[in-house]
Amino acid sequence: MRTIILLFMLIAGFVPWNDVLAGEPKERVFVSPSGRHEVVFTEVKRVKASGRTMSADDVDYISYRIDFFTKKGHVLLRSLSYDYVHDWTNPAEPAPLELLFKTIIWSPGEDFALLPSEDWARAPGTEVKKAVALNTTFSWKTSQFALENIFWIDDFSVIGEQHNDCQYEVSVFNGKSGKAVPVKRAKSPIGYELLLFRKNTALIMQVMDNCKLEDKPPVCFFYDLATKKEKKVPCTVVP
Repeated sequence: MRTIILLFMLIAGFVPWNDVLAGEPKERVFVSPSGRHEVVFTEVKRVKASGRTMSADDVDYISYRIDFFTKKGHVLLRSLSYDYVHDWTNPAEPAPLELLFKTIIWSPGEDFALLPSEDWARAPGTEVKKAVALNTTFSWKTSQFALENIFWIDDFSVIGEQHNDCQYEVSVFNGKSGKAVPVKRAKSPIGYELLLFRKNTALIMQVMDNCKLEDKPPVCFFYDLATKKEKKVPCTVVP
């Protein structure tokens, strides 16, 4: 089955002819935590920084093709490209592929997965990950995921916070739609951070973002996702 899929990808241009002429493409196979999925990393190319430019993109990186299969029946669910930038480490050597695989975040039922950030140069703030849909009933294939400090609400939804210079907000990413919806939207210089989530209730702290002209003491409150009601609490309740 894998040979047939590889031939199809070769014809479609996903696998370079040079890799085939030189032998089998460099690939590593991993199994998801539940055993439902098989993840195949195929190295496409390695790029060394030229050192001739001042561009932040002139860095060392490895390009992979990542294929997600069902473990049972080996059905291809998703195929995408992924760049692993390793120029920021010291020494600037790529981490073992096993460690890269372990940084993938899986939804509780493995209906979607979150790849680690590609780590290209960017402005300070929350890393942008690529979400990959593995449930064939979903209407989306890949989506951007820009949340940190995350808590799972259920099998398909995750709540977290986003930190940028003048945008501190708390949002919920819906795995069924592949979209994030703000729960507490940033209103600079006022922002919001997620402290805790339990039983459909978020503990949120109102803070001042990086664009503030003055400091104000934080305000904490419980936010019920179902009723959207808020209840102020002392910030001393924060664990």
